[in-house]
Amino acid sequence: MAKVNRLFSGVMILLALAFYLMSNALSEDAAKWPQFFAIILIILSIGLIVDTFIKPNREQVEKEEKEEKEEKEEKEEKEEKEEKEEKEEKEEKPAKDRSVLYTIILTFVYLILMDFIGFLILTPIYVFVLLWVINYRNTTRLVALSISATIVITVIFQFLLNVPIPQGILDNLF
Repeated sequence: MAKVNRLFSGVMILLALAFYLMSNALSEDAAKWPQFFAIILIILSIGLIVDTFIKPNREQVEKEEKEEKEEKEEKEEKEEKEEKEEKEEKEEKPAKDRSVLYTIILTFVYLILMDFIGFLILTPIYVFVLLWVINYRNTTRLVALSISATIVITVIFQFLLNVPIPQGILDNLF
């Protein structure tokens, strides 16, 4: 596996260098993102090479340890898993079907109301309700995630990329 990792990393470095050099043909502003991702790819590939040299047989050792643990666990928990899986399948299938349906409906409502209410008001509510529908119940984290996701998306698109977002009732403020 070490040989495959080194070969894969080398190919990725060459590909990233090619993309970096091809991006020089673009304007300065347009070349920033391709160059950024090319550099990230080079860094990650170098990291894989270094990791492979430090522990060349990592995958094989981990695989053997994992197989030993799995054999022990399978013997002990085989009957318990079968019973639990049968119960969970009966209980979770309708819940999963409903959450998918609710997600689709919620997304359509979100998209319809976006122009009227606006991104900044509607998105935190949408993210909060969507996570609630998929059974994430930590309300402190829900609020924090909803607000922070909205702020991050707004900063990236509206301020960094200058892509207008629907303002809705806040149209005259921004």
